[in-house]
Amino acid sequence: MRRFVLGLILALAVLALFAVSASAAGFVPAPGSPFSSLGQGPISLALPDLDRDGTPDVVVSNGLPPQSFGVLLSDGGGRLAPGSPVFPTLGATGELAPGDFNGDGSADVAVCGTIRVRVLLGDGAGGLRALSYGSAELGCGSLRTGDFDRNGTLDVVVADGTGPQLWILLNDGAGNLTPSATSPIPAGPSGLSVGDFNADGSLDVATNVRVFLGDGAGGLSAAPGSPLNTGDSAAPLGVDTADFNRDGRLDLAVLNNNSNLVSRYSSVAILLGDGNGGFRLSRGSPSYSTVCCAGDLAVGDFNGDGKTDVATVGHTDLRRPTESDDAVAVWLGNDRGGLREAPGSPYRSVGATGLAAADLNGDGKADLVTTNFYSDSVSVLLSDLKVHGRGARP
Repeated sequence: MRRFVLGLILALAVLALFAVSASAAGFVPAPGSPFSSLGQGPISLALPDLDRDGTPDVVVSNGLPPQSFGVLLSDGGGRLAPGSPVFPTLGATGELAPGDFNGDGSADVAVCGTIRVRVLLGDGAGGLRALSYGSAELGCGSLRTGDFDRNGTLDVVVADGTGPQLWILLNDGAGNLTPSATSPIPAGPSGLSVGDFNADGSLDVATNVRVFLGDGAGGLSAAPGSPLNTGDSAAPLGVDTADFNRDGRLDLAVLNNNSNLVSRYSSVAILLGDGNGGFRLSRGSPSYSTVCCAGDLAVGDFNGDGKTDVATVGHTDLRRPTESDDAVAVWLGNDRGGLREAPGSPYRSVGATGLAAADLNGDGKADLVTTNFYSDSVSVLLSDLKVHGRGARP
């Protein structure tokens, strides 16, 4: 009997160890990952469905000469196949934002150039062709898309990298962009996110520390309560939008870089929206990471529990950060605006700089894609996270 009990205890211990190991796996590289970026020095990426097969593909912005846009088509299982790179004829490559800019049902991509925004039109079969520059001269730092004048066509908001201001670029329906009458608008730091924060049917804009309410005609005005309190003395670097407490109102996730000044860990603050354009820190925010010097932010449901999670890229070595210790940190959300770091986080991803999230293998969980600057490659990390525990209370 004693031998039976000991054997049963040992078996249960093995099963528990296996369960812990499985949950700690977190993210696993897709078969064949990393993949060539089809250029040199990849810095950012977007995940549009270029060939209309229902699976996100990858467009990479390669920043070193000769600057190019690499096209990688997904097979629906996380593998990427090279398409034809698109070489720009003017300006450098930069941050990307996907959308249908000419209304033909095929995904296109807007890109930050050196002094202008450019649109790459998709052919619906995986190819892209470049339009000539159509916007005003501006220093494009980051950009997002949305219908800011409510005419049914997709426009672009740009954070000017040469000065603290925003531009709304209105689309003529063919992908040609021109500044709105009220652009540029004085603003703060250049991270961007878009959503209807005051539920009036018009799109609004959030930067790292300020909120601007849209008038539905391409104009923006500063919302009361700015600058936002992110709960950290470090400079906010990035921002994204989701409903983190599932109350039907849009919230913000703000990435604070080099936080805590002593440890230099980065943090993420969840700011809960009140539905009128105001935001407040969720209980327990900000959440501190095990990585420093974070460079990008993405949101998605990484463990399939229906709640929005957060991922960032950064370094794990606080003393001498290098590309060899780059990693992705993931926080799991609950339905109250709280975050806890996922089992096994951070996950190693050498040279990671840019970050994006989407379901690349059709399992209902968001996966991660990173650009790897020093190895001229793109990594696909498939989520293996399981649903367990209720998470940290906000």
